[in-house]
Amino acid sequence: MTAVLKRECFENSYESDASASWLVITAGSGLKVLDYQVEMIARNNIGYILPFHIRQVNDKISFYYNITSKLSLVQFIARKKIGTDEFMSILLDICRAILDSRNYLLNDRCFLVDENMIHINPATLEISMPYVPAAYDADINIVLKDFVLNLTLDLVSFENER
Repeated sequence: MTAVLKRECFENSYESDASASWLVITAGSGLKVLDYQVEMIARNNIGYILPFHIRQVNDKISFYYNITSKLSLVQFIARKKIGTDEFMSILLDICRAILDSRNYLLNDRCFLVDENMIHINPATLEISMPYVPAAYDADINIVLKDFVLNLTLDLVSFENER
C-alpha cells in the first residue's frame, strides 16, 4: 500500500554553491517515491519540469531542484508590472505543463502549483515547475483554481496597456 502525502508535509528551503542554486523540498517518513516517474523525467528532457536529484538521509527524502538563473514566480511578478499577454502566456504554459505531463505517464497531482515554487526564466518567460514523483492527495482542479485566484486578486500588478 502506498502512503499518500499531503502538501503540508513538505518543507522547502534554498541552497546554493559555486555553480548552482537549488530549491530543496523535503518530506518526512511515509513518502513513497515512484521510481518509474523519476526514470521518465530523467530519460526525457521535459522543459517545464525543474531538473532534480534526490537525496535520502535517514527517513527524510529531499528533492534538489536546479533553479539557477531563474526567479520564483512571486519574485518575478513583484519586480515589475506585467501585461495581460505576459500573464496569459504564463498561465497557459502552466496549464500546458500539467496537461502535457500525461504524455510522459506523469500524474498531474504531483506538480507543486505554487507561486513560490514555480520558477521562470526572466529573459524568455519560460516556466519550470517542481514535480514530486510520489503518491499525492492534491486535487489539481482545486489547486489550480486557488492558484489563479491568488495570482489575479492578490499578487499581479498589471501594467496599463491603453
